[in-house]
Amino acid sequence: MPKIYFEQIRPDLDIPKPTPSSYSAPDWWKEMDRYVMHNFKRIGTAKNCPGISDIMYSGYTLYLPTDIYVDASGSYIKYEFENFGLSKEEQSSFIMGGHIRMQTRGYEAMQDFHPDILKIQTFWGVSTDSGYSTMFTHPWHRMELPFYTSSAIVDTDNLPTRSHYNFYFKKGFAGVIPKGTPMLQVFPYKRESWESEIVQTDVEKVKEVDFNLTKVSPNPYKRIYWERKKYR
Repeated sequence: MPKIYFEQIRPDLDIPKPTPSSYSAPDWWKEMDRYVMHNFKRIGTAKNCPGISDIMYSGYTLYLPTDIYVDASGSYIKYEFENFGLSKEEQSSFIMGGHIRMQTRGYEAMQDFHPDILKIQTFWGVSTDSGYSTMFTHPWHRMELPFYTSSAIVDTDNLPTRSHYNFYFKKGFAGVIPKGTPMLQVFPYKRESWESEIVQTDVEKVKEVDFNLTKVSPNPYKRIYWERKKYR
């Protein structure tokens, strides 16, 4: 089994350790019903969808190392954080102003967010076995969080990451983001070259799949086709 390695940059600090993402599911997800009644029928909710569960539980999660107060209601972002054992020099580099606004001007994906970026250090280095890269992304399906983590892919077998990560904050947000809030999801994968091909529909295969999906209930995909993914 391939490995991903989390290097504790500052072992003396009391900060949350990375975990498999299955441990970081939000309370609203845990409390959500798997089934609801609609027109006298029992139907599955989003929680009963294996595809959504798989993406939420994929990989590993890195967490905010301390409480951070962010005010994104003005022209410029203001922030403060609870010191958790950093020297004065380290405090100044824990959170850094990100790219100047000109560097992200026209970046349409960020229209609903404050134009200022904060770069935040997790104090965890990430590396992988040879031939494996890592995708760093905003925690999947966590739209309720007051920030958005910029996504990236790094060949962490060649260059272990020990860097800051870019965060955008929702316009108008002002409040404390508590220690232990999931900051980003970390997904290692095997680096391969791919080739695409346009093919014709296999009608018999479609009929077979349709038959299989109707003969088993509930959740035929999970019971017939789904395979368990393991992250330890």
